[in-house]
Amino acid sequence: MIDTTDFYGRTNEKTKTSTNLVQLLDCPCGKTPTELNLIEGSTCKWAYVTGNCCGEWNVEFRTEYNKIDTDECMKLAIDEWNRAPRPLKGEN
Repeated sequence: MIDTTDFYGRTNEKTKTSTNLVQLLDCPCGKTPTELNLIEGSTCKWAYVTGNCCGEWNVEFRTEYNKIDTDECMKLAIDEWNRAPRPLKGEN
């Protein structure tokens, strides 16, 4: 199971969002996540996004001060997930 606790150890189920309507790039583990999880960073300016495929890879992104459980924050997370560079095959 993927850890969805924030920086302070709180769990927020609202940060789990199904991505059925959005095209996501594969995780470096080789699978395409069907759900993204948002985890608060150490300040309200930053958060992490991770897929439900392996829970090993996460991407830090700027929240633009949106609350983590908002659609705006999820859109930023999806964009950053897809823009993040992936390791070349055999490098992970």
